[in-house]
Amino acid sequence: MPNGTQDETALYEGPYVVVLGSRGDAPRILNERPPNTALGKFPSLLPIVVVVKNHDDAVQVDAICALLEAQSFDKTDYGALKSFIQHSREIAEALTRYEKIYAIRVGHETGIWAGISWDHIEHFKEFKDAKWKGHPSFRDALLWMIEKAPYNWVAKLYSPPQSQSPTKKTSPSTSQPISSQPISSQPISSQPISSQPISSQPISSQPISSQPISSITPPRQMSESPSKGNQRVNNEEENIVRLMDQQSLGGPIHPALQALQAVIRPLPSQIPSVSRLSGFRLGTSPDTFLHERLAHNTVIFKVLWARLYATSPEVFAHYVTYELGWSEADGLELWDMIELPGL
Repeated sequence: MPNGTQDETALYEGPYVVVLGSRGDAPRILNERPPNTALGKFPSLLPIVVVVKNHDDAVQVDAICALLEAQSFDKTDYGALKSFIQHSREIAEALTRYEKIYAIRVGHETGIWAGISWDHIEHFKEFKDAKWKGHPSFRDALLWMIEKAPYNWVAKLYSPPQSQSPTKKTSPSTSQPISSQPISSQPISSQPISSQPISSQPISSQPISSQPISSITPPRQMSESPSKGNQRVNNEEENIVRLMDQQSLGGPIHPALQALQAVIRPLPSQIPSVSRLSGFRLGTSPDTFLHERLAHNTVIFKVLWARLYATSPEVFAHYVTYELGWSEADGLELWDMIELPGL
């Protein structure tokens, strides 16, 4: 129903529309959806059109809209907007009377519907690659609505893992300051460097070619199980990596580098027999998948890049479709197949 006179508006019983993230002095509580607002594959984070059952619901959402407008962060900053949604008390307490709140991220009309029967809105999803979902809360619906590429691809880059924070500062062994045991208490000359000269075990004493690859004892378990067709090639590749570990070329390999080695193959000059393989190792199944599509290293790097920073299979599939021209089904299948250390 269009906006009418004051008497007509007083008789209006809903639904109401609130444009979350709208700009300017235009009224945010409306009787109908603004034309040409957040339609189809709407790429931006905001605005989000919220349709509610009655005027009290609209007032709640309008208060959130005003609160968001007062925030100083850039409204295109995915991380800041996500944090605002997650920590806002007003959002947590809004529209709690409804057991399910519907959201359509891609459709003829996108937005969030609270207190509206699905029968009245499901026709909006009759759209190519439509995305819709029911949510238990308004907060969950908002978080799902902003899961859009490319905004959330690099979100993890700004979220350092909590496990890396120091936890041993209060232990007895570290409670004393470092200066209580000065480095100079044991002079360097007490154990002269020349007592174990570097040249006592020259690098050439154990050349890489001194023993056959097949006789090497593997120092660590490899995570990848090669298929039968690639058994010989992958075994040679793993043995070369193990041999490089044993020779170490300067000492033990840092765990972070080991994780990279699990994904990035050695140079072709190090393993000539596998030079036909790509520079990246994502697992037997994805390697076969990419080989069948004649994917070169640049394409595979883009796949790896998207897999590292996409926060959901849908975001990854969207990137694969947009950037590489593959189908979303291919993207979802590839997401499930890729094997990365620690995942």
